[in-house]
Amino acid sequence: MKMDFKKVSIFMLTLMVSVVGYAQTKIDGIYYNLNYLDNIGFCPGEAQVTQGEEKYVGDIVIPSTLNYNGMNYKVTSIGYDAFHACAELNSISIPNSVKSIDFCAFMGCWFMNAVTLPNSITSIGQSAFAQCISLTSITIPNSITSIEEATFFACQSLTSITIPTSVKSIGKQAFNACVLLTSVTIPNSVTSLGEMAFAGCSALRFVSIPKSLTDFDKDVFRDCNSLITVVNLSKTPQKIPDGTFAVYGTLHVLPGCKAAYEDADVWKNFTIVEDADFPAEVIAVSDQIAAIGEVERTDTYKANLEAVRRAYESLTKEQQALVKNISILIDAEQAYKQLETTYILTDGETFNNDSQLTGRDISYTRTFNNTSWQALYIPFSLNYNDWKDDFEVACINGVRQLDKDDNGTIDETIMDVIKIKSGSTSPNMPYLIKAKKTGKKTFSVSNASLYPAEENSIDCSTTIAKYTFTGTYNT
Repeated sequence: MKMDFKKVSIFMLTLMVSVVGYAQTKIDGIYYNLNYLDNIGFCPGEAQVTQGEEKYVGDIVIPSTLNYNGMNYKVTSIGYDAFHACAELNSISIPNSVKSIDFCAFMGCWFMNAVTLPNSITSIGQSAFAQCISLTSITIPNSITSIEEATFFACQSLTSITIPTSVKSIGKQAFNACVLLTSVTIPNSVTSLGEMAFAGCSALRFVSIPKSLTDFDKDVFRDCNSLITVVNLSKTPQKIPDGTFAVYGTLHVLPGCKAAYEDADVWKNFTIVEDADFPAEVIAVSDQIAAIGEVERTDTYKANLEAVRRAYESLTKEQQALVKNISILIDAEQAYKQLETTYILTDGETFNNDSQLTGRDISYTRTFNNTSWQALYIPFSLNYNDWKDDFEVACINGVRQLDKDDNGTIDETIMDVIKIKSGSTSPNMPYLIKAKKTGKKTFSVSNASLYPAEENSIDCSTTIAKYTFTGTYNT
């Protein structure tokens, strides 16, 4: 019988590769596949980091080479699921020998806060760093040409990302749900954005789109409700589907391109300005300042002011000079400072201050639905000049009871008041006030004393009855 030695040799080689390729070895606490198989073929003399019986914890340093049974191996790959769900892994050091990170390699490493990717890496698989919720920043090496599907999905602490000019495509959901990511500059090498690539990035405020980008899949920036600044460096508007953007803020285009964008579907929904030739940092800060809005005494508003100030201070002196609306930020900061030192009182809201405060600015807001006399009871003094143009204020002077038809019974009870024409009211004292016009009114006093929330009464008597008028802050 004639035997085909060529076929037998190939079969034996394949069998040997299969057996050796899946031999797992633990060396210095790290599991490896030695002489492993990848999607290209057999990798003799190379090692792949893989998952093992025990989860990785703490700080892991992967060596570039290792020795096992007298043979040297070069560590060139981090395999599928290698560190998947290693919740107690803090950091990972990857050597320059590693060329690839397979899909789901670090998925669900909840407490991994730092990772450095060397330039030797040429491929990062799908979902490689998905749900690494403590990862704050990452620099993608300039050897990467594609960011695959869901690579950084739900990296909820990621605040910044640097995309190198080597990248040509950003895959589906690559940065979906990176809720703290604030700014993205897409380099002039990227030609396509996958479906929902940046969807759910709720803190994203700025994105720069290069002229190279021509292919938008659907919902790229869906639910990016803070995206107020879009810079588009393409002279020709790209065709993009409805729903690409959640909101339409300011679109910055190159000089001479405004008319084209005003005629383009979707893009025409933005407020369009021709200043994309300005530095991107200047554009971003200018739009942040423009979006500051009305001053509010809230922690959120204060944090936003501080963030805008930091962004402005991070600019160079030359860039700061290009920010033309800086006065808006200055005015808002001054207004907030004034508001922060002001004690705000609103009618109908609880007041329970239990000590006297001196030297305070006080603001008291009240809505007057009619022009009749009504009660006034406040924990600070008002001066006649504070109300004379819009109100009348009176103090209670007594009570009279009348028998108008002379039948021996009281028909009418009258409160006697004295209108105040000068001086000031006393804090925590019942008064009457009458508005000349209906509507909301705010009383503001400076350098005043705010008194504790106390009840106070005025007693008025006739020969047969006693009347008590009590002021209280109970609602």
